[in-house]
Amino acid sequence: LHEGIHAATMSAIQVGNLKTQAGTKLFKDVQDLYSLTNHVIKQFNEKAKKNPESLNEFESKAYKGMNNALANPHELVTWGLTNSEMQRYLEGIKYGRTNAWTAFVRKIRKLLGLSSKEDTALSELLRVSDELLSLDAEQITSVLAKKSSGGKVLKALKGSQNV
Repeated sequence: LHEGIHAATMSAIQVGNLKTQAGTKLFKDVQDLYSLTNHVIKQFNEKAKKNPESLNEFESKAYKGMNNALANPHELVTWGLTNSEMQRYLEGIKYGRTNAWTAFVRKIRKLLGLSSKEDTALSELLRVSDELLSLDAEQITSVLAKKSSGGKVLKALKGSQNV
């Protein structure tokens, strides 16, 4: 599942991060993902610097390099969608802005057995991930086609379209 999430989101994140996509919904969603990732990493670094002994088991593994959950936006999405420890970790991080992300997050939270706290990193991760997973594949393939002949992922995307 972990690697499947990478495969499903990798191209979207890479294309959405291109300056040529500025002004598109995908660009904004990817920028939101980067902002969230930076916020989560900042919170982790502040806690680790202040008192490394206060880190919980999951944080301690990240601190020791035993997991790469906080390495980059790709890993944050994948770990956040596949690892219950990461989900609980994100649930505990306040995220400064509110959003209209209601029914879906509540259902996911209920499935995961998490409380209904609002404005958390988990809420934002679920919102951004949902946006990335429901993007327009044509936008991705057209941009990638201009950049290169593509690889397995691009060929798979092209093969799934009725062209």
